[in-house]
Amino acid sequence: MRFNNGAGINRSGSGLGGGGFCICPECNTQVKHQQGKPCYKQSCPNCGSPMIREGTQSIQQESNQPSSSKRRIASIDLEKCIGCGDCLSSCPFDAIEMRDGLAHVIEDKCKGCMACRRSCPVQAIS
Repeated sequence: MRFNNGAGINRSGSGLGGGGFCICPECNTQVKHQQGKPCYKQSCPNCGSPMIREGTQSIQQESNQPSSSKRRIASIDLEKCIGCGDCLSSCPFDAIEMRDGLAHVIEDKCKGCMACRRSCPVQAIS
């Protein structure tokens, strides 16, 4: 018997196969699933969040796995922040504001896409 390390098969055992879509749980962007490449290893082309497999949202909730509704929030290390504003302009959700010359996350608006993190020249965002 030949095994292919789960390529094209959802690890939850739902047998979703090689077709379908990867979906962003934050902004609902859909991209065609690439057989052999797990959706969770792909970033949303729109907001940068990790993608999930189409049809797995209800599977995650049923199996008590962390659901997509539990979002991460960007965190800014104010000791490292240089106040350049790159994160402010890169955030697609307007979730960063400048106060006293430093960047601060507006938690209610942050979707956890981490676009700000990728734009920070001093790696002050996690």
